Amino acid sequence: MTATFVVRHPRGWALGAVTDTAPAVASLGDVLDALRRAGATPAGPAGGERTSPGASPVVPLAPSDVVAPVWRWVGAVTADGVVIEGNDGVERVLDQDDLRLLDRLDGPRVVRELAELTGVHDAAARLGDLAAAGRLRTLAPGAPEPWALPGPDDVDVVGDLGPDLRLPPEDRRCPTDPARIGVHAVWQERVGPALALGMLTASARAWRGGALGEHYDIRRPETPSEFLGALAGGEGPAVLLCSNYLWSLDHNLEVARRAKELRPGLVVVHGGPSTPKYEDDAARFLETHGDVADVLVRGEGEHTLCMLLEALAPTLPALDRDRLRDVPGLTFRDPVDGAVVRTAEPERVADLDALPSPYLTGEFDHIDPGAWPFAVSIETNRGCPYGCTFCDWGSATLSRIRKFSAERVLAEFEWVAARGIPGLQLCDANFGILARDVDLARGLADIRRRTGSPTGLGFTPPKNTTRHITRIFDEVMDAGFLISTAISLQSIDEQTLAAVDRSNISTDHYLAMAADLRRRGHPLMGDLLLGLPGQTFESYRRDLQFFVDHQIMARTWVLKVLPNSPLNEPGYRARFRLRIDDQGLVTSTAQLSPAERDRALALRRAEIIANRLGVLRHVGWFLHWDHDITLTALLDHLLAVTAATPERFPLLTWLCAQFDLHPTAPVGWRAFYGEVGRLLAEDFGLDPAASDLLTVLRLQRALMPAPGRRLPQTVELDHDYERYHREGSATLLTTGRASTPPRPLAAYPPATFTVTGDPLQLCELGLHFSGDSRDLVFEGDFAIGQNTANELASPLMVRLPVFSGAAPRPVDATDAALVG
Repeated sequence: MTATFVVRHPRGWALGAVTDTAPAVASLGDVLDALRRAGATPAGPAGGERTSPGASPVVPLAPSDVVAPVWRWVGAVTADGVVIEGNDGVERVLDQDDLRLLDRLDGPRVVRELAELTGVHDAAARLGDLAAAGRLRTLAPGAPEPWALPGPDDVDVVGDLGPDLRLPPEDRRCPTDPARIGVHAVWQERVGPALALGMLTASARAWRGGALGEHYDIRRPETPSEFLGALAGGEGPAVLLCSNYLWSLDHNLEVARRAKELRPGLVVVHGGPSTPKYEDDAARFLETHGDVADVLVRGEGEHTLCMLLEALAPTLPALDRDRLRDVPGLTFRDPVDGAVVRTAEPERVADLDALPSPYLTGEFDHIDPGAWPFAVSIETNRGCPYGCTFCDWGSATLSRIRKFSAERVLAEFEWVAARGIPGLQLCDANFGILARDVDLARGLADIRRRTGSPTGLGFTPPKNTTRHITRIFDEVMDAGFLISTAISLQSIDEQTLAAVDRSNISTDHYLAMAADLRRRGHPLMGDLLLGLPGQTFESYRRDLQFFVDHQIMARTWVLKVLPNSPLNEPGYRARFRLRIDDQGLVTSTAQLSPAERDRALALRRAEIIANRLGVLRHVGWFLHWDHDITLTALLDHLLAVTAATPERFPLLTWLCAQFDLHPTAPVGWRAFYGEVGRLLAEDFGLDPAASDLLTVLRLQRALMPAPGRRLPQTVELDHDYERYHREGSATLLTTGRASTPPRPLAAYPPATFTVTGDPLQLCELGLHFSGDSRDLVFEGDFAIGQNTANELASPLMVRLPVFSGAAPRPVDATDAALVG
């Protein structure tokens, strides 16, 4: 019979077979039907009186006690009932009456009330045992519900960026000056005001001393509803500026469609990285979106936009598109015969300080600081000396670096700080490639010390130099910044790097820098790409294992073909036989078949669960160090076994397939690690009774959060795993290179190990992943790993996520508490 699991969370039930893609939303009736199909009797075991052999004596709750759900648990449907495991490690079987009680526990409830609602005569005793097992919790009267974060039932899907297109009330509409043509720039409210749009409107306002203002009402960046309200309050032509990125293209097209309904004479100008520059792609874009795409801009848009508006001005209010032929950097359809016109290539802006700063000239001053949900974007330079084929850094790859003045950049930092905006993202392709970047970091650190803002900093380090990075980290970390960054290796495979024209930091330099940052207590992340030309499944597995070996959090991005990257050049695509789906994702190459890509995606998912989220992290180290079995080899085998025979290890199968949706142990951690031990014995020949294997499995169970678990907790281990791990990781703090312990785990003496606390409140609030964990385009935090960790506090804690607010501390080579 196929194993079936039931999920209980504060909002209801879910039910699914071990082979299902995802559990389905269910009712209590569905759960009871599943029990009947499994052979359970209506009354449940023992005539409805549930007992739990091995558990402590049940202490009934008082009738006035208040109980509430825990954040989530998963049980197995059997002929006896729903099997769960308490935090005491004792297995319990829930019958119909237990499930009825839990079903009505949809929020804080008084025990007496719950008993009356369900008619369960021994409700107080059953609820007491469920509380002892950690499957519900008791609350003080009037206390808030214990869950506070969104779960997978109400996912915040980052990719779902539908615009708010409601028109504002009549008294809030702000039409353009009827004597001039409105020029509008619309930003996404779920992403925040875009720097690119502010650069465009600021440049147009300042062009030739404000000359464009004679003909145009150049509006500061607006929300969709403000823009549509302005159109609804007037008539005649208008201009809409769309800055297209992967996440904003569909949003902009929909805004333009609504706007065209209000103003048929609207001219829609598209620019940005997702506006195609290659001739055939541009023609297809104009064909597909011709109703809402009048002009496409290539390259930097500030001067091009101004020249475009200048060319149109003499015929206003009529908009004569034929006058655009002499403006460089445009693609559009001839208004007479419909032929695609492509004008000359534009020149790059030589003096970036000639472009007015939208922050310093007031383009965003009318916007509430809370409108930036993630971070304010600031450029300190433009250009990138590298030519990686997968990249399109604003079409500025293989170009010299041009700098904004340090005075301007620091003044923009002050603008962010003065408004108390918490996040700052530096948009340079290689922040840290220039010596002056250290000075900018020092200036930003001084601003934070003086004002307390911003608190979060994101940037992309340089690709093949580490000269300035550690000094930059010292400056910003000393000021208390929470840093979001990752060293972008993409791959260490020579064949792959050659295929994508990539020049990497040398491995020695990379690992030395990792050691420097590790000693400073900085969480380490590294980026890989899946789907690169030249890449195979085995080369990806080696890349992933490189990060595992060196205890660097791997962040694998599924390769997306950016419209203007060299990867999308027709000849290049043909050379490497790139197959790309309608979302721009590479599905296969000459070296990577669709099946091998799927296999690599499954390995990525398994590594996230096993290593980043810690479920098999220490099992992996033990197998690698003492049995020469790498974690990626173990996971690849595990995936093959659970796919071929899912019922053989049903708990492992369920966890591999569903942990992103329901991140807790199926049944319980003791049962789960029992299956792990059985897999290692049956498939790898390990002795299931060996003290070293039992040590590592017990340690793993101690490190896992569970609903209602109480900490601190000390466990007795047959061998000192903490010392074993510290000695095996010691060189990561010196040379940065991986090493092994001097002796096997079985040679270490007994020891105690203490899990001291739960700084992320995982046992109370649960583990949650923002975004959609299964969307390969707009990848959620399960894949990205920026803001989540599954760490209880112990000497083996690897890292705290950015949102935790825990300041990292420096360590030295003898430190046992922080090795990754």
